[in-house]
Amino acid sequence: RLFREEEWKNVNFISIEGFTKEEMNMFPYFNGVPYPGHIHPSNLQELRNLESIVRERKRKHTISIIGKRRRARAPLMNTCDKLPDSDCIAMTCSGPNSPCKTHGAITLLEIMVESKFCYEPHGDSPTRQGYFDAISVGCIPVVPDNTSVVGYMKYHLPQPEKFTLFAPNIKDALLQIEQMGESGYQKMFNNLIQVLPRIVYAREDVPFDDAVTVLLRQLGCNVAQKQRNKKIPSYCNQKIKKY
Repeated sequence: RLFREEEWKNVNFISIEGFTKEEMNMFPYFNGVPYPGHIHPSNLQELRNLESIVRERKRKHTISIIGKRRRARAPLMNTCDKLPDSDCIAMTCSGPNSPCKTHGAITLLEIMVESKFCYEPHGDSPTRQGYFDAISVGCIPVVPDNTSVVGYMKYHLPQPEKFTLFAPNIKDALLQIEQMGESGYQKMFNNLIQVLPRIVYAREDVPFDDAVTVLLRQLGCNVAQKQRNKKIPSYCNQKIKKY
């Protein structure tokens, strides 16, 4: 074996996918990072412009779902098709002539930015890029359970339940949305805007905590925690900044 088990516990792992609870106990220095998305601010002004766009955009769909109609997604999309577009809209991304193929990511983001909530079912793994795409355009992600986000990305997405809706299907999601009302939606939306900078990858050094900055600080905290006689950097206990 290349390393003994106790030596593996000192290795920092970086992955876009989460580990199970048992695996995370084996590798305490596992570092989850967001999927690289489509929006990359170059400076603070571009970040503020993005936030203005997602705050001011008229959202004409309560919930949307985008993807291929296969496995668990097909029933969700079929349910959506039976509802008015104002309640739910589904976009199928399969075949060479689908809008996703002919127009690229802009088509997906356009649907998301016009939706209050974006349903992100599991794909080949629990975590899905669409979860992060949704946050980047101000669409509150909806996931079937907490295996998608909870635990493995505590630095980038602390307390994901504050800006993520958990619902096993479209009908349950719509019921929860109706029960929370406009005030509940606005609270979740404002929480989402606060974490938005932490899941985008900036094009260059920027004066805000983007995904790379959060990762590097996380690694620094891990090193300091392993070296018990070393002072823990103050940023290890910082709350999310507002810009």
